[in-house]
Amino acid sequence: MSSALGILQLVLIILIILYEYKKKSIMIFLWGTLFILFGVPHILEVLFRSSGYTIQTLNTASIFVIFFNILYIITRLILSKNKVIEIMNDEDKRENKKLIQLLLVTFIGSVLMLYISNYVFFGKIFGVSWGEYININREFGLINPFKISLYLFFATAGVGLIFYKYSKKMYILVLGIILIYSLTTGNRITILPLLISIIYPFLYNKKVKLTSVLHLVIFGMLTVYIVYFLRLIRIYGGFGKMLETKSLVELNSQVMSMLLSGEGELSLKNAFYFFIENNNNFPNFLEGHTYLRILLMPFPTSYTFGLKPPDFTISMGSAYISNFNNNSYSMHPTLYGDIFGNFGIIGLVTSIIFAIILIFFNKRVTEIKYSNRTFYFPIFVLSSTMLVIIGRGSVYNGVFYFVIGLLILKLLNLITKFKLKRY
Repeated sequence: MSSALGILQLVLIILIILYEYKKKSIMIFLWGTLFILFGVPHILEVLFRSSGYTIQTLNTASIFVIFFNILYIITRLILSKNKVIEIMNDEDKRENKKLIQLLLVTFIGSVLMLYISNYVFFGKIFGVSWGEYININREFGLINPFKISLYLFFATAGVGLIFYKYSKKMYILVLGIILIYSLTTGNRITILPLLISIIYPFLYNKKVKLTSVLHLVIFGMLTVYIVYFLRLIRIYGGFGKMLETKSLVELNSQVMSMLLSGEGELSLKNAFYFFIENNNNFPNFLEGHTYLRILLMPFPTSYTFGLKPPDFTISMGSAYISNFNNNSYSMHPTLYGDIFGNFGIIGLVTSIIFAIILIFFNKRVTEIKYSNRTFYFPIFVLSSTMLVIIGRGSVYNGVFYFVIGLLILKLLNLITKFKLKRY
């Protein structure tokens, strides 16, 4: 029974991925993330029972995921009949060059801002530890040069994809810069624009080919490895310190050990199990805090008269480590776990809402592809990054980075429309 439920949830995720792949839908990044972080680890947990959670807990997780996926599929099939009309106008074509230049300048500026800030705040360009970045962000909040650099980076990192067809050198250069940026910060989500830019050509081939599917599977496995390798940067306090401490062979062995033991990203499902086993009996659970915070996102907490709830990822982290004085440790238990913690079993209904929102979102992104192709690529990378972060269970952060990035892109696009008058 347990094995059948575990297999069924995995099969449903795979079917959704194949459907989204056939539709060339951006939602494949959400479901690909759920496949890697929950679908596969969960069936392995059901079969080998390595984490110690009861079979009833695992069955409840399977059933929750199965019904969530089924509701999504049904809604998706009912509402996904309209086709996007392709439109391209001359004005958009004329603006392409200006927008590309502005995106590239802003992207390079975001990277330079990071290194200049490293030198100003820490007296060094490289070798800044993850803890030092955390302390600066706590001291200065959301408005500091490191955060601004990150916002600009996410908004414009998709510029590399613009160069894919007509300048492979620039495409590789931009991806290389993204890699260096990620290794410098140790922030794992900053590698996402690079990975998405590499996946895009396979995802958007004119025909669905078995070889493309195999390439995506292999690349998905490589992605997991890269994410774990970046995790070591945090553990050792920086990329330079990591290489000073361990050889590449030793680091590879450590990554493989974490992968085989289910640590790190592959253990996020355990928090979901933990919430199920304790019936969500924790402070701030079952109150929809994640989604209330998203609705109140434009308003600073101090101006909402107590309506804006605390960060639910911190609440989940506090519950998971049983420390309710915690104000820094956060937990991201995949999208399934976040919804369960926010709403319990009733959260299954949110699958329909998610499907409706994502269908509209995908349609809008696709329309941009045919109306302003240059603007489309950074929007695609930014949107895909958001969906991966949401799939991981950091729903508010994913939406937040997208909204800020979108505002930046809208501003850059608006700037290209201004014409200097000659007198």
